[in-house]
Amino acid sequence: MRRLSVIGVGAALAIAACTGSTATEPAEPEVLLAFDADVQPGQIVGLIAFDDGDGTRYASWLDRLNGTFNELDIDDPDATPEIIGFIDPALDGEQHGLLGQAIIDNGPRVAAWTDFGDDLDDDIMMVVATVTFNGPDEPANRQVLFRIDSVGGGAIGGVVQEFDGDVLFGVGRNTGFDAETDTGGALVRLDLDGGPDQPGEILSVGYTNPWAFTVTAAGEVWFADNAAGPDPDDDSRDDVERIGRGDVIDDRNDVPRITEPGRAPSSMIELPDGRIGICGFLDTALRAYEIVDTEAGERTGLERAGTIMPCLVSAAVFDDGTIITIAGGETGQTLQILRR
Repeated sequence: MRRLSVIGVGAALAIAACTGSTATEPAEPEVLLAFDADVQPGQIVGLIAFDDGDGTRYASWLDRLNGTFNELDIDDPDATPEIIGFIDPALDGEQHGLLGQAIIDNGPRVAAWTDFGDDLDDDIMMVVATVTFNGPDEPANRQVLFRIDSVGGGAIGGVVQEFDGDVLFGVGRNTGFDAETDTGGALVRLDLDGGPDQPGEILSVGYTNPWAFTVTAAGEVWFADNAAGPDPDDDSRDDVERIGRGDVIDDRNDVPRITEPGRAPSSMIELPDGRIGICGFLDTALRAYEIVDTEAGERTGLERAGTIMPCLVSAAVFDDGTIITIAGGETGQTLQILRR
């Protein structure tokens, strides 16, 4: 039987009390849930926010290592988190596991994970598939949409987002995609009806490890890509993080090098006021960015504009603007909420 990696809601309320978060301070984030102390940073990922159609609002997250899909009713103070299903991912590298999920157009749920290849036992591939559940003790059904062979241990991507009824998938540099194309990673648009042999539509290439990207209500695709190793355009210097529009440029390396300290971007959302929010794994914060014009065109750049709330690896937004994050700190990892 799969185990929930949580301390419980009661413990979370105690942590909230220690951090000064109360019901009389609606502008401050609240701690909804505390995860076990042995949960590793980066183990709880894939946070999404959704309404089930009858007004019940859920936060859903993935346990990357245990392979579980988890949910919590955010408005019921007596609710407890539940495992709704699981898959068994391949765990042969530091970034392997159940990596990303999205609900597409209020319909099917899509997930991405590392799995063992068909031909060689030691060949790891990345799978993107629609999933349906048979309960907490049975593996999820899956219908494969796309796969990438020869996946390395890290810098492999794995995040999925909705893109106008389709799936937007982030492929990292350390995969068979780069081995075949010599273009680094990519943002790939997938058709829900395309099947496992679809080539996908390549929006842009050159990515290192695209975990932080989002599609806005206006259809803009923004990214904040990690840096790893030498600069792809000049191997005499180290690469740095890049932030920009993934639907305007063809190559991530065409985006100017950032001059601010690196944050190891781990998640990106559109904020309720139209700004962009980016989580940083290094500074453990969700920070706001104003959209600005650059030489590449209108609305193609971001400028830092303040801090919203704690965030380690994942963030999501409900329709009313309520924000949830997976946060980390001295008291451990928590699910936090900033209500509107």
